[in-house]
Amino acid sequence: SWSNFTSAAFAPGGVEISAAFSDDIATATPPTWSARRVVANTVQDGFAAQPYFAGNGSTNAYLVWRRFTSDFFGTGRNVGFSRSTDNGVTWSAPVNLTSAFFTSDEILGNDRRNTSPSLAVDNSRGPHSGSVYVAYANNNSNDGSDIFVQRSIDGGQTFSEPLAINSRPGADRAQWFPWVTVDTTTGRVHLFYYDQGIATAGDLTETTVQYSDDGGLSWSQPTPLTDRPFHAAYGNDRGQPNIGDYNQAVAQDGAVFAVWAGTPPVAFARARPAR
Repeated sequence: SWSNFTSAAFAPGGVEISAAFSDDIATATPPTWSARRVVANTVQDGFAAQPYFAGNGSTNAYLVWRRFTSDFFGTGRNVGFSRSTDNGVTWSAPVNLTSAFFTSDEILGNDRRNTSPSLAVDNSRGPHSGSVYVAYANNNSNDGSDIFVQRSIDGGQTFSEPLAINSRPGADRAQWFPWVTVDTTTGRVHLFYYDQGIATAGDLTETTVQYSDDGGLSWSQPTPLTDRPFHAAYGNDRGQPNIGDYNQAVAQDGAVFAVWAGTPPVAFARARPAR
């Protein structure tokens, strides 16, 4: 899935949320792909489309992406969602998963951040198999943003109300760039994100992880994923500090494998970074 930038003749906002699939990518050279399907193309539709197949014999597939409430320069955001019941051949009319929420930008040490959602499906053999999870950052509290999760237990037909899972929603500075994944063996839901709740000011940042063993109803206490925090802007003192757009994780056999962007400790000389 991807954002197809086009003219207003095809999409009032200049973007078509598009999807295609291949059934022979592991066996054919080159692989063959289906025709492109336009899932959404309104003025609200934007970027970061992420697909996920339900697996385990299900023909369901799901798609989330970033939506605007007016246009790219507006301050409102939403999460677009569509589902397919035929393995991606056709897609349902897109819907918003929540009411409009306020965006945030330029968190100290992380300029130009986004509100892209993350999507995962429980394709384990556990009791919550088939559940769909969507995570995103919401700044309605004006504290930088909090991490919210919604889940569906009926194949994406309906979703739960948004649940804020970080330590002190609305009162703990910024949490942002969440990524959710489900252990393919145990069904444990893992979610990690950047977190500046470690300090009352400045750009000191941690990667924080939480998990749920009851299908997203309750979550563990936030725990640092790294052995030490880092200064988000180190190494970016002469330009735009940008980290984390491509954070991702997978989980299987009781282990989580996460990748994220951080900064190394930087030596100082005459009150300036050495590099």
